This record gives sequence, C-alpha cells and structure tokens, in this order.
Amino acid sequence: MYKLIIASCDEEVEILSINSLKELLETSTFGNRYIPSLKIKENGNPKARLKVELSNKFNLKGRFPYLKYEGENPVDILVLAEYMLERLRQENHKYSIHSSSVEKNGQGIIFFGWKDSGKTSLSLKLTLEYSFNFLSEGKTVIDKDFNVVGYIHRLESKKEFIKGKFKLEDDLNNLPLSKGAVVKLFIYPQITFEKLKIENWNNEIGDFHLYEHFSWKIRSANARIHDFSYPLHSLDTQKIALERSIFIKNLINKIEVSHIRGKPKDICDLLEKTIFV
Repeated sequence: MYKLIIASCDEEVEILSINSLKELLETSTFGNRYIPSLKIKENGNPKARLKVELSNKFNLKGRFPYLKYEGENPVDILVLAEYMLERLRQENHKYSIHSSSVEKNGQGIIFFGWKDSGKTSLSLKLTLEYSFNFLSEGKTVIDKDFNVVGYIHRLESKKEFIKGKFKLEDDLNNLPLSKGAVVKLFIYPQITFEKLKIENWNNEIGDFHLYEHFSWKIRSANARIHDFSYPLHSLDTQKIALERSIFIKNLINKIEVSHIRGKPKDICDLLEKTIFV
C-alpha cells in the first residue's frame, strides 16, 4: 500500500492507494491552482484519510474523516483532498476565501467577491505598477488573528484575458511574490467607468457578505467530482459555523471592510496614497 500526504496550511490528508500516485498528482497543474500552499510529501501526521482505487468505475463511500474513492481522475483526488483540508483548516480557525490579495510593508489587502469583479486585475495592477507584492490568486487563507497563512501563486487557467492583458505566463513566479501578511483591508471591488465611490461595510452588510464567502468552501457550494457531475455534501457543523460567525464579527470590528467602485487606476491610486503612506 502506497501512502502520500496532501498538506495545506499545516493540515494534512493521507492518500492510500495500491498504486503510487506521487507522479500523477505532482504533474497535475490543477493542484497548485486549487489547494492553498499545497505540499505533496510522503510523511506526516494526518487527521483525515482518503483511500483511492484507480478504476474506470466511479464510486465514493464513507464520511469525514475517512473516504474511499474509486476512479482514475487526479482532479477528483485533489478536489477530495481539498474538501477535507478545508474542514480541517476551519476546525483549527483557519479560513479560506475566494479572493485575490497583495501585500506591502507586511500589510495585506484582500479583494473578495464573485467572478469578474476585478479582484485579479487590481492585484496585478498594484503589483506591476505600484510596488506591491503579489500574495494570492483564487484563495487566501487567514487565521483568527488575521494573518495570511495560505496562498496560491498560480493563475486560474480560464483567465486568459488576464494573462494576455498583463503579458503573464500561467504561474506568477516572475512577479514579486509575498508569502504572508497581516490583513489590513478587505475590499469588495467593482470596476466601472464611473467616478470613484467608497462604501464602508463595517456593519451588517460586511458581516453578511464575509460570512457567506468564508462559508462557501466548507459548505461545498461548488465542490463536485466525476467530471464535475457528482456534488459533495457540506462538511460544516454547528460548532464550526458558530466559531466562524464569531470570527467574522471580530473581523468587522477590527479591520476596514469596503465596497469600492471606479476605474482601476483610481482604485489603485486610492490604496497606494491613502492606505500605505
């Protein structure tokens, strides 16, 4: 029996298989775009276990923290690993959010929101034109003290217009990269051609949106396997959800949360001139 450890943010899932999966998983570009601070290793101290049987059949059995998967898709294996890793991270008060983020002088800005709101464009513009360091793309993980403890240094494959606009390859290693920060700002951006408008969200609005976004991954809102046709059920619990709610309320009281609309240059000028003086 072969053993492999999939690790993220000091949490680990053990993969057991009668076949060696090391090369299969290490050569998949999906993992580095999907699992924050991904490490694939052969030793560790896992709290969850995934048994894999390579087969042209499909079957999924068990429940957290032990699952058995029959299939042959490496993407499925990585999705299932991240599925369990998110539960382990939240059990230990580490929360991932769909976002793009940057850092300067040890202070971080997290751009969060739904698709095509401008998160990646603003992060890349700040990095390339305003001397920020690129921190994460796709997911950012922060702990209860608002330190960034997990990040992704790969662009999502579907963002061809982003790569073309900024003349970037798939990975971001040609940019100044950061591996940590204390979060100073959460920004819900909206790129428009209008005059710059800033709305403070340190209130019920910010609480509502942040709780939704920090709950999205553990509740498996879009987690599917088997060619993205088989949905995974939520791994959230009442205890974890309550602790996450307390975390969000603490965040709202300590960190500035804003909705900013306007042209990319105007938004970046504002952040460069008034936030990091």
